Amino acid sequence: MERYPEAAASFRKAHELAPSDPMILVKLSRAEVLAGDIRAGYQAIVKARRLAPKNSEVRYVYASHIWQKRPSDALRELTVALRHDPEHLDARLLRAKILFVLNRAGEARRDIRRVLERVPDHPRAKNLLEEYRSLPD
Repeated sequence: MERYPEAAASFRKAHELAPSDPMILVKLSRAEVLAGDIRAGYQAIVKARRLAPKNSEVRYVYASHIWQKRPSDALRELTVALRHDPEHLDARLLRAKILFVLNRAGEARRDIRRVLERVPDHPRAKNLLEEYRSLPD
């Protein structure tokens, strides 16, 4: 219902009640960003990353926060995420996007093929292939 400020407030309260639950912080991070407070969203995911450094969802959300300013760091985060959960499709697609941006199209296409093996009509995967079709491997 797009009531993101209310959702963020609810997740902040949930975090107070369960401060060691990294998934609450993941949800808080997303809600804060959607409510327009990117800095608060980043701060929440940094806390989650400290609590659960091996959690693939935490690594993915952290990478989504930093990839445009620090693509190489985000790529490392996603590599760790995929080591812990090779089937994390969102992490694989963000990794592919970053690889395309870094002109590593062959590697990016391998990630996208892996996603399409699991979900043959995945729209984001197909869009990425189309968007970067002119880049050589």
